[in-house]
Amino acid sequence: MASDLIEKKINRVLFCTSPLQVVNARSAMDYMSSEGRCKDYVVIIHPLLLKSTKLMINYTAQKMNYDKVIDLTYLVNKNNYSDASLPNKIFNIKTIVANKINEYQESSQNIVTALQEKIGNIDIIFFRMNYDYVDSLFINTQKYAIRYGIEDGFGDYIPNYWPFITFNKYEIKHKIKSVFRSYSLFLASIFFTGSWKNNIDIFIKPGCNYKCSYTNIGIKKAIYVGDYFKKNILKLDTKLLHHRKIKVIIIGTLLDSRFRLNIDREVEIYNIIIKLTSKKYGIDSSEIWYKSHPRLSYEDWEFKKKNLHCSTYSYQHNTIAEVELLNKNLRAVYSLNSTTLFYAKKIFDLDSYLIDIRDEDCHPSAYKKAYYLANQFDITTIHI
Repeated sequence: MASDLIEKKINRVLFCTSPLQVVNARSAMDYMSSEGRCKDYVVIIHPLLLKSTKLMINYTAQKMNYDKVIDLTYLVNKNNYSDASLPNKIFNIKTIVANKINEYQESSQNIVTALQEKIGNIDIIFFRMNYDYVDSLFINTQKYAIRYGIEDGFGDYIPNYWPFITFNKYEIKHKIKSVFRSYSLFLASIFFTGSWKNNIDIFIKPGCNYKCSYTNIGIKKAIYVGDYFKKNILKLDTKLLHHRKIKVIIIGTLLDSRFRLNIDREVEIYNIIIKLTSKKYGIDSSEIWYKSHPRLSYEDWEFKKKNLHCSTYSYQHNTIAEVELLNKNLRAVYSLNSTTLFYAKKIFDLDSYLIDIRDEDCHPSAYKKAYYLANQFDITTIHI
């Protein structure tokens, strides 16, 4: 009997949509520990991930000692992310409902088959707390696995009631439209199929409840694993990180092209910050480094490299940003909006500054959320 217990294998799986989740799940696993012999898998699930992101997931998983990385993104139909206009949906509603049901059933069956073939029975699953439709496709195939939630960035620290306490019209309108679209299609599915029980998970965001959740910054109703996270980030360290020339880092973000805040204005803002920072810390502008967002286009990176009055990380520099926080010569981190900024303050105890652009013509909620969280975490804001 004792021998059987020692040899018992526990299959643990992360349903993954970003490299950071690989570290977060490992931190949760480290906290949990296990008496059984565990085999840990990363299953990449999001069909819109770039090749470079997948490579980063594989690299990070190797450093975190996962047993295997499995890419199942091909099993999810990208049409799930098309956002047809309301008139088109009404006109083609029967076809849309039928296609959605068929795609869900086909994807679910293919996922079940693939996971069984590549892993076998799954005992424990990890997934992001703010899961999306694609996550639920995979989660709902594992009815008997124990479920745990992990964080996926600063959005997990924004309360669900934030749009209402701040009266953010954009977010409120978005929520109302989303609920209206979902329930309209759900009710239409009942009308066309005569069934509601099988359709609710397809058209309404399913409730994928988890046993408990883990976060890197301490909050209520979650287990704190920040110390484990920091230890795991150390596994990704390289000799190049202790670069004496890197004193300040500006963490880049992605701009929304629907609004007037463009790359020219972004660079102008950064150059003002560079000048102020150089004076504040008594350092040369070459000791201030800009790290672009992983999904920034090469053309935009080239423009920034040419026009920013500071040093720039190479475009191929594809380690997760949190690794840079290990640099012993680093003195401060700046950003318009980044999870790394909040980690810098709360986990790595670095000077951290949010560049406040709420008065710019930019996304009407993203940067207001960042400002809200900066106030919650006592991060200094700089208004340009």
